[in-house]
Amino acid sequence: DGPGCAESVASDAESQGDWWETFWQSAGSGHGQGLALGSRGEVEGQLKLRRFLLEDYPFLAFARRVLEIGVGAGRAGLQLLDANPFCSVVGVDVSPAALMFADEYAAALNVSSRFSTWVADAASPSFAATAAGQNFDAALLLFTLEAVPPPGDVEVLRALKGALQPGGVIAFRDYAAGDATHTSCLERAQPASEHSAAFWRRDGRFIRFFDCASLGVLASAAGLEVEECEVVRRSGVQKRAGGVVFQRSFVHAVLRRPATSDERGARLEKK
Repeated sequence: DGPGCAESVASDAESQGDWWETFWQSAGSGHGQGLALGSRGEVEGQLKLRRFLLEDYPFLAFARRVLEIGVGAGRAGLQLLDANPFCSVVGVDVSPAALMFADEYAAALNVSSRFSTWVADAASPSFAATAAGQNFDAALLLFTLEAVPPPGDVEVLRALKGALQPGGVIAFRDYAAGDATHTSCLERAQPASEHSAAFWRRDGRFIRFFDCASLGVLASAAGLEVEECEVVRRSGVQKRAGGVVFQRSFVHAVLRRPATSDERGARLEKK
């Protein structure tokens, strides 16, 4: 399906978790108490694993402990576990229903022993406090920060900084300004702030679009370094509209938790 942005109405940050829980409950309603899982190929087809992970973020091939924010049904984290047999993943999501999906998919892919889930709002102080000092090697933040209204976006990044070991990295990807959905929002919806990259959609969802400059501002506020960043643009086809071509744009970035000289020295001593 192609992109679109319906006329927006005002909402609030607290309502976002309720919206996503309702979404995932609706997604699972056709499966009764569980998912209709068959062969491995059918599982992968349902899950639509994110195959770009190791190609675009090669450092994940060497990660041992990874934290994923907004894990949903596990499209990214489970793909990583499938590709890296030495890795474990903790998947965080605000929706218990989403994590039910993720747990069942993990079982179907035989990676449950290396996959655990955590129901939490990653923008909350309680999450940041619990995650602090966990020393993850890396984190996944893929098409998630777009749905976090400010100032929660900075709080998510701060929590990730606290959860990572010194020098730990974040694989970031999210929709960019200029994406077809952004164009639709500019035409049909009123911005949620003074700038034209954030909107409240009619169904109550928040959505924002990034560029490297805006991501850099958020990263800096959270105490993170932007190691690499680029806007990638690709064409897509909206089949239901008779093959209309539209543009998909996303920001690909790697963020790093800087290490102090003392932390670097401590890590060298451990080696």
